[in-house]
Amino acid sequence: MGARTPKPRSEKTINQSKIVKSHTITKTLTGLIASAMLAAVSQAEVTLSDFTNPFALTGTYVQWDTGTFTSGATAFRVQAGASGGGFKDLVPAINASGEDTISVKLDVNAGNVADKFNIVLFDGDGTARVYRFEGIAVGDNQTLTKNVANFLQDNAAGTVPGLDLANLTAFHLQGTFANSDAMDLTFDKLSLVVAPFVPDTIINGDFEIANGAGWGTTQGTPTYPTTGGNPDGNAVLESSGGFAVLYAFNNAEKTFASLGLSPGDTYIFQLDMKVISGDIGGIRLEGPAGYVVDQFAPANTGGSDWATYSFELTVPNSPAQAKFGLRTPNGSTVAFDNVMILQPPPPGAPPVTIATGNLVNWTAPSAVNTYQVQGSQDGANWMAVGPLFAGNSVTSLFDPSNSAFYQVLETTPPTLGNGVLNPGFETSDISSTPADDWNTLNQLNGGSVTVAGTFGEFTPNGGSKMLIVEVLTPSGMPPAAVAEVRSTPIAITGGTNYDFSFQAANVVKNGGSNPQFSYFFFNGSGQVINPPVFTSYASVGSAWTLVQNNFTAPAGATSMTVGFFMPTGANDPDVNWVSLIDDVSLPTPSIPGDTTILETPPTATPSVEISWPTVTGRTYQPKSSVNLVNWADFGGSINGNGQVSSIIDTLTPPSKFYRILQTAP
Repeated sequence: MGARTPKPRSEKTINQSKIVKSHTITKTLTGLIASAMLAAVSQAEVTLSDFTNPFALTGTYVQWDTGTFTSGATAFRVQAGASGGGFKDLVPAINASGEDTISVKLDVNAGNVADKFNIVLFDGDGTARVYRFEGIAVGDNQTLTKNVANFLQDNAAGTVPGLDLANLTAFHLQGTFANSDAMDLTFDKLSLVVAPFVPDTIINGDFEIANGAGWGTTQGTPTYPTTGGNPDGNAVLESSGGFAVLYAFNNAEKTFASLGLSPGDTYIFQLDMKVISGDIGGIRLEGPAGYVVDQFAPANTGGSDWATYSFELTVPNSPAQAKFGLRTPNGSTVAFDNVMILQPPPPGAPPVTIATGNLVNWTAPSAVNTYQVQGSQDGANWMAVGPLFAGNSVTSLFDPSNSAFYQVLETTPPTLGNGVLNPGFETSDISSTPADDWNTLNQLNGGSVTVAGTFGEFTPNGGSKMLIVEVLTPSGMPPAAVAEVRSTPIAITGGTNYDFSFQAANVVKNGGSNPQFSYFFFNGSGQVINPPVFTSYASVGSAWTLVQNNFTAPAGATSMTVGFFMPTGANDPDVNWVSLIDDVSLPTPSIPGDTTILETPPTATPSVEISWPTVTGRTYQPKSSVNLVNWADFGGSINGNGQVSSIIDTLTPPSKFYRILQTAP
């Protein structure tokens, strides 16, 4: 309604639900600090080319063979006839999956005559898809966009139907071949982006366009006076037989999604009404499968003066679309104006914290060593700053304590030894009790544990010997058979994570048994703590197979045994099960790693850290300004994940303001 000033009016609200959810959010948070730049956190677009010098086309054709091409510092100028083109190979191929819009930033120079040009995208299977940009006019700093679904044609279909945005191999800048008009374009950037969602709005909701453009009726008699509204134009709907409805969107159904509304969301349908005769009106939503929602204002709220009414409506799970109408009750005439679907109010801005400190940077030469930053106020007494970092993927941290001195400790990994004695069963005579390194237990009723170099045609996985665990129960329904062997105690640390493994082969599997490996944990007094752990490996076949298991030792454990257990049931005759075991491994630290101070000390730069909580599904774009007037992106956009996000900036003149732009999908 532009600059129209409506008359004072009262507000009427008809509540169907008290919940109003947000849709498009653009809230800003501002903090005054000093600083410079921060690298982008995430990409909001995929750039095919920013035409930075030196840029050159891979090849040209037709009139572009004789064109003039100028590579500027950050742009590429084409002066050629419209009937031609040039191409650029993308090496390596570019993955733009997830984007939905082509964006071209360019200057249309004064010498340009052609009013259109093409962008052609090629994928790895040979598809060549043409996108035409028409109606271009002279002017600088233009950004033209085209949805990837709105292509002109495919010059080549490729071996796989459709354009594969995940494997773009080339693009063409192309004249339209319709004429020989001169082209003079300066390309600044070609990229693929996700276009921001813009919800549809009711057309001509203020009835200022003559004859009710955008509205249609199936019942009742509408007229569209140009005066007497709130203000000026309005719609008057008369009902003489039954109710009358005047529908927005030219009497067509509109999807809730196109309005930016999801199932379960609640929104406000707002309009101005006054009674010409009879009773006050209301609204109607009408969709497929009998979906109808009618809401009237209370009969005693309407009068001959304009008033604003708000109807709260919740989006259903089904159907997905509906007509949106204004309704006059039977025998009444009601005037309507200023009809709109209000976007729900945005949530409050997330709280922001700003901390001063030092940005500490160091060089980590190893991907396997660990690094611990330390700070000191006097250069003699050191304390850890931040967590222990493994490898060289992280080489900076923000320290809010403002230490005067910093150093970084580098620790090599400890040397791991095998805690299991005689892991390959090469030296023990395991048939003795107790064995040197393994103890046999519970060899009952046909259960046996032996060490040998062969079992039939089977040989050890490594070395010259292997463990043979066997249960044998002939016919006659004997009692249960059991065979069990355990290692001597292995020193461990409670709460530490360990990787246990062994080679196994179940070479005979007749009848039912369940071979298992076991853990027994002991405290410093040699007492068993926590229930022992037994894990089956019955699924292993007759070939040597590596069995692996990761576990965490319980708190208070100082030692453990590992073992192998083979049982049968008490009423299981004719069981013959043989399991071979070799190369048992439980890596434990044997020599601690060396810790040294990095020869190259870290750098410390006075900085600030701006932090705020994020919400999953929302996007955050930090921006900065030196004057609170001109704002520029500060780093890249950040996708919310429910965690606290932050940006860091160094304290260098001039002073700078910051704000966080928050947007919901």
